[in-house]
Amino acid sequence: MPRFTLLVFALIALSACAGLPSARYTQAEYDHFLADLRVEISAKGLSLAQFQAGHGELIPDQKVLSLLENQPEFKSTFAGYTGKMLSDTRIQRGREYATQYKAELAKVSAETGVPAEVILALWGIETSFGRITGSNSVIRSLSTLAFASHRKEFYRKELFNALQILQEGHITPEAMKGSWAGAMGQCQFMPSSFLTFATDGDGDGHKDIWQNTSDVFASIANYLKKSQWKPGQPWRIEVPRQEVGVRLSARGLSERQPHSTWVNEGLIQPENWPHGASQARLFMPEDSDKAWLVFDNFDVIMKWNKSSYFAFSALALADSIRGEGV
Repeated sequence: MPRFTLLVFALIALSACAGLPSARYTQAEYDHFLADLRVEISAKGLSLAQFQAGHGELIPDQKVLSLLENQPEFKSTFAGYTGKMLSDTRIQRGREYATQYKAELAKVSAETGVPAEVILALWGIETSFGRITGSNSVIRSLSTLAFASHRKEFYRKELFNALQILQEGHITPEAMKGSWAGAMGQCQFMPSSFLTFATDGDGDGHKDIWQNTSDVFASIANYLKKSQWKPGQPWRIEVPRQEVGVRLSARGLSERQPHSTWVNEGLIQPENWPHGASQARLFMPEDSDKAWLVFDNFDVIMKWNKSSYFAFSALALADSIRGEGV
């Protein structure tokens, strides 16, 4: 029997005495889950040794279980959400980093068509410009979620994606850190997003979104470019706030409509319609005294994060870093 397999069995025997932090599960259940998981890891040609190195102690992550069972519900107003995202501190830091990384960002923007300020805004919102990236083992978090969450198959696939990233040599198991839900690095990519969008920005052969700002900037820009970012197109136009015959979501966002709809509603003149835009949404949050038509690039940011408040905040932050008003 291989030495690694003997080590695994020994660790399982020791951990069985420890019990799980949640009364909902037993160690025997997690041991059974791990045994089945290891079979699939091997069948996919992935490394059991890297799984072990990333997971560490063979019990679930107690913090992940606690957060999974006690997730608070946040009900932010538009004003509260944007106020937090568009803090003076974040805007000032964004401007400082725009100067510090001017050449690096200019290169990425020229290659992708994504403005430097948009890259900085997403970097700033996701991890406070790389300062708060998460300290959880991604392998252990995803294993715990694949075992205990209501989205077991999703997290199981993300775990295999994470092991694929390790197998490709972009990061070590011990250094693969992220949030409790498995989002990784300075741009908080899930492993599937990493495999699709992460980019080797400096040509060193690795896609390091944990420590390498060249790779972080290139990866953010590549995500937006592949999501159909429209260079040079405005993302919003302020329009009169009035009743319309179009249904709005609870957060004040309509479905996409052709320009004729908004002309007929009296919100915009045909000559003010952005070149190249085929459709727009009306965004009229309940607790705001303003309304906007938002265009294709707003939808691109909503592919990054499905919240309309997030999309507005990220793009407004980019405008503020650039020196434009909210």
